Amino acid sequence: MAIDYTPDFRAVGIFTAQKDYRLCWLLDQYLRTAFQRLPDFSFVAENQKPPLAVPVFRHTDRRLLRKYFLLPNKLETTALFQKPANMDYLFLVQQPSDQFDMQRLIKEIRNIPQVNTAIEAGPFLGKAANSFYFEFEHYLVSCCQEE
Repeated sequence: MAIDYTPDFRAVGIFTAQKDYRLCWLLDQYLRTAFQRLPDFSFVAENQKPPLAVPVFRHTDRRLLRKYFLLPNKLETTALFQKPANMDYLFLVQQPSDQFDMQRLIKEIRNIPQVNTAIEAGPFLGKAANSFYFEFEHYLVSCCQEE
């Protein structure tokens, strides 16, 4: 039995050599965000066992009722997603409205001098993306119930 699932995320791939805490600081400075560390997300990537402990950073924009998440794509000896190739971070936008300007966000991230580039990653993530998003939403419910 197939479950009809439509993820409530849009994804940006960020390419940079910066460490996660440094990239969060840069995003905070350039995008006027305030990323905070959440508990690690336990995820089993394709053909990967045991589960990966994925650091998660979150910024909540209460005015727009939108949440942003930053997760490293490269972990230990594997990656959450193999494509786009060499993607360092996954920047997720939860509950983007129809008026959300994804291209503007990508341009703002690209304007950070330490970022090599940023692209809309959704089309490249492949069929594994739906299971990732489903597991990530489950993680958010279990780790962040009080919000």
